[in-house]
Amino acid sequence: MRRHALRHPTVRHALVAALVALIVTAPATVLLSRLIDRAAVQPATAAAPAATPFRLSTAGVATGPFVGPRRPGATRRPALPGPGLPGSVRTALAASRIVVVALYVAGDTVDMAASAEAEAGAELGKVPYVAINVNDESQIGDLASRLTSLTVPSTVLIGPGGKVLQQLEGWSDRDTVASAIDSRR
Repeated sequence: MRRHALRHPTVRHALVAALVALIVTAPATVLLSRLIDRAAVQPATAAAPAATPFRLSTAGVATGPFVGPRRPGATRRPALPGPGLPGSVRTALAASRIVVVALYVAGDTVDMAASAEAEAGAELGKVPYVAINVNDESQIGDLASRLTSLTVPSTVLIGPGGKVLQQLEGWSDRDTVASAIDSRR
């Protein structure tokens, strides 16, 4: 009975249908997989920025937005802070090379007094001041991983690129904070 199973019309039709389906779908599958691979490699196209013309200076060096000598009197932009820094610290770093950050726990009177001293020291040093509650993850962000310890209260000096320049652990008066700022300039 087994020898004659392929002679049965229903079995033959099923085999032919499977073979036709394989022949028809194989090229489409290969084509589809190539399109998917190509789409994964190529980034989504966005509007191309307008072309900026370059001109040659008298020295033969191309000048433009990305190459060539700097304009006389041009100031350097501060390095962009790393990802994960609180937004208030990133904003302050955009305006200044050094930012004073006071770490506190909400409701603690000693921490609040230490934060007030850090703010006064920042004012003496003429740099921005930011207070951050260490218990609020949305405020502390990635800053905790950059610190040597998460001692509260603390005053932290943050520099270009979000680099921790100095951490004053515990209580620091305004003169100590101002002195630390001056030593980092």
